Amino acid sequence: MNNFKSLIMKAKGLWLLLLFIGLAFGLSAQQRQSDDGAGKYRSIIPEDKQELLKNIDMYANTQLAFRNDFTDGEYLGSKFKFEQFRMEIKGYLHKNIYFRFRHRFTSTFEPQS
Repeated sequence: MNNFKSLIMKAKGLWLLLLFIGLAFGLSAQQRQSDDGAGKYRSIIPEDKQELLKNIDMYANTQLAFRNDFTDGEYLGSKFKFEQFRMEIKGYLHKNIYFRFRHRFTSTFEPQS
């Protein structure tokens, strides 16, 4: 039981550390963008072609888990597991032409007809 309590304390410490690291990166990234052109980067997609992409969206869905392994009531260990990563691109090419592409990177490929 004492080993389980120490494991819980370590997990709490890890979560607090991850929270503070995330906050530190989030707060340091909050810089104001200026319109004076200083430090402005050239766009990857030319500005005259950007109008074609106005109705297209891209999503990245992730699912992470902290798994506890038990066999016959005996604790075997804990681990973080990357359950799912899915990328989805969808949008309208024309008002009557809609497309949707979705791909799961963490599952086996099974062709469908």
